[in-house]
Amino acid sequence: ITGQKPEKRWRNGFNYRNCILFNRAIKKFSWGNIQHKILYEHLTKEEAEQKEIELITKSCKILASVKKVLKDAVRPGISLKDLDSIAYNEIIKAGAKPSFLGYHGFQGTICASVNEELIHGIPSSRILKDQDLLSIDVGLIYEGYHSDSAFTISVGSSNEENDKLIEVAQKAFEAG
Repeated sequence: ITGQKPEKRWRNGFNYRNCILFNRAIKKFSWGNIQHKILYEHLTKEEAEQKEIELITKSCKILASVKKVLKDAVRPGISLKDLDSIAYNEIIKAGAKPSFLGYHGFQGTICASVNEELIHGIPSSRILKDQDLLSIDVGLIYEGYHSDSAFTISVGSSNEENDKLIEVAQKAFEAG
């Protein structure tokens, strides 16, 4: 409730009570994540950690598969919205949910930026042309575990400028 003094926010006892109950619940469960604590309460800490590792690994494998499909679909003549639809369908087909879709009102499954555009572009009806430089960021949620990755690719045939930029960025990424 913006614009109000803090004490006015708590005049509604329901909001105050829910906040206090939520804070107590967080303190009660040592992991801080109520959902996971309830799901894994029958497991030892080591078993729960192993389960979480398996789930994040599965999330990342799904994402890798989605990225491969997207890379294969990139070609001159395809629109950014078409690529967004492909990503959405692949994510749903794998039993996951798009991370970005609806986040703070974001209207895409992917973030797509072409040539001079900076990151987190909104997928549009823009049609890709030969030698465009395309960056795609895609994320998904699988059973509560997020995975997020990006790639940059030259559309159709490449050129020296695109190749150099991709190469230098890859080396910088690997160097940390």
